[in-house]
Amino acid sequence: MTTITATACPTGVYRKRSSQHGVGIIFTTAGLLLWGAIWAQAIRGTREVRVLDMMFPVLFSAVCLYLTVRAHCAEVRTSETAIEVKTLLRNRVLPIQAIRGRRSYVDRRDESPDVWHLELVSADERYPSLDIEDLYNFDESFRAWFYSLPDLDEGR
Repeated sequence: MTTITATACPTGVYRKRSSQHGVGIIFTTAGLLLWGAIWAQAIRGTREVRVLDMMFPVLFSAVCLYLTVRAHCAEVRTSETAIEVKTLLRNRVLPIQAIRGRRSYVDRRDESPDVWHLELVSADERYPSLDIEDLYNFDESFRAWFYSLPDLDEGR
């Protein structure tokens, strides 16, 4: 295992940007309003009751609520000994001494905005590499530390 000679990892907790939370809350609210409007019309008898009309707002709201909660639960924790990426359903840890280097790349999507990824590559097969979407509020000390790691794409 290779030991890195970068500066010390800053200690902190980084959460997703507020835009990630805001969009989820807006869509969840829109789904609940749609749900209330359709069900109110059905209860008053001004709308014909169809299963798809009744279930779509419920499913839409549930998916939006899940995505909103997922954004609120996601965080990257850094300490002097490890980097931890927590999501709603997973928790991944990479010890600092197991980091071989870094990569950064853009995930170009056809219909969605491009997303930058920051990848911490593991030198130890016991620990997975961490591929982190750059949607977190990383401060300058984290970015300086990340870019001080060996660039594994350099010279490619």
